[in-house]
Amino acid sequence: MRQLGDVRCVLLVGGILVLVGCSADPLRVADHANITGLHFTTSSAFPGNPPPTNVDVMLTDPTLSRTIYTATLALPDFQGHVSCPVDLGYSHTITFMSGQSVAATATLNPGGCREATIAGAPPERQTDAAYWALLAQSLGVEESALFSLASP
Repeated sequence: MRQLGDVRCVLLVGGILVLVGCSADPLRVADHANITGLHFTTSSAFPGNPPPTNVDVMLTDPTLSRTIYTATLALPDFQGHVSCPVDLGYSHTITFMSGQSVAATATLNPGGCREATIAGAPPERQTDAAYWALLAQSLGVEESALFSLASP
């Protein structure tokens, strides 16, 4: 009889964990309507490399910021490739803002396979030419600046 009670207890606890797990939202991203601006920056993972073109843009237009946010979330899952082009370790970070608070952060790799990572939203995403063109136009920069090294 004790074994039956133990089984019931395990099933009850297991059922509660399943219900709690099912109600959890695995993708914690902000509603696009709450996005009020963004900050776009460039960085290098390898200090010894030539510096990338310094693209540092603060965008306060909610419409343009929401357009970039929506396009970033809509990127398809990264499928992976057997061989990607050279990756020099440069990246762009987009910090999406909701008022004075950070709503979401995305990291874009302009080299290699040009993947994107959205914090809290796995897996990696795959960018394409249309995404980079939209990004450059919305930020008001030349698209080539997103992929180039700084001029000496």
